[in-house]
Amino acid sequence: MSISSPSNSDDSPLFKAYSAEREASRRIESAGQSVKDAQTAAQLSLERVQDTFEKQNAAESARNQLALQNQQLKGYEQVRDLQRSQQTDLRRLRTSGEKELSQLSDYYTKSKINLEQSSRQQLDQAQRQSQIALDETQKKNTTDLENFKTQSRFELQNEIEKSEELLKQQKEAQLKEYDKLKNNLELNSSLSKNRFDEKLNNTIQQHKQLLDDIETRASEQVREIRENTSKQLSNYANRLEDPFYKLINLQAELNETSNAFILTAQIPEHEQEHISTSIKGDNLIISGYRRNEETQEIEPGHSQGTSTFQTFHESFPLSWPVDENRLTKEFAGNQVIIRVPKKNQYAFKTPPPKTPEKLKVEHPHLPAALTAPVQSHNIPTLELKTLE
Repeated sequence: MSISSPSNSDDSPLFKAYSAEREASRRIESAGQSVKDAQTAAQLSLERVQDTFEKQNAAESARNQLALQNQQLKGYEQVRDLQRSQQTDLRRLRTSGEKELSQLSDYYTKSKINLEQSSRQQLDQAQRQSQIALDETQKKNTTDLENFKTQSRFELQNEIEKSEELLKQQKEAQLKEYDKLKNNLELNSSLSKNRFDEKLNNTIQQHKQLLDDIETRASEQVREIRENTSKQLSNYANRLEDPFYKLINLQAELNETSNAFILTAQIPEHEQEHISTSIKGDNLIISGYRRNEETQEIEPGHSQGTSTFQTFHESFPLSWPVDENRLTKEFAGNQVIIRVPKKNQYAFKTPPPKTPEKLKVEHPHLPAALTAPVQSHNIPTLELKTLE
């Protein structure tokens, strides 16, 4: 549905009103221009009169001057008469010029007033005509709008009725389709439920049988694991009493003075040659190793031997930069003394804060003898299949 807009042809009242208003504006501008032209012409005429008067005055002055020169020879009396005559003529010419100028000015003033009055009357008349045409156009547009609204309401009501009827038909068709789909769904649901119950019962029986088998095998494995664990724990308890597996305690002690760090530790004399020290980062590390070999001949051709090797280390944090190139180490009996000089205090730089490591909870590490033997068992895997 499309709404037709009001006609914009040249015969419409609104267009005529706009045309009359533009014509009135043009006439006003023309009248103003005419007034300006009249003022310009009056000014030019006034200037021409003044120029003529000045020229006549100059010419008359020249003639009078010439006559005055001629009359000087005749006497002072003729000069006075000539001067009086000249003044009289000048007054006459001045009076005549001023009168003409006043008349000309009055004429152009009246012309300007008459032209302005005429232009104002034409403008008022054009505005009245434009207002009348605009009122008529508004009345017509209001009438057309009411007619269009009435027609639109009627057409809208028809469309609403058609839409309601179509919607009603679609609802009825959808209800029929819904009932049909509902019946099919109930039928399929019933069939699926029967198949699902049948498959579920079969699956439950199979899983029950598998669980029985798994429980039997698991009981056997638990019994075997218990026996192996008992043996391994017994071996581990015996190894704890062996000094070879114990942690070495160097009885080390770190002391700090104003100029150095001093570390003292207890090292047997026969192991002092295997001791080494180093600086790694901000830590002082002391490390070493020990080795022992023994062989015993029981009888000719029959002997027993053993060889052990063990390393150890211990680290100490340092709170001040040190000069590792001047590190010294000396022994006094079973004691080792390590001296590390500090660096100049002006070379000290605050170490960046260390980010604490995340705590880790690890399983206890058992000796290799406690590792349980890996046994492979073919344990069936339970797998639930989706019932289709």
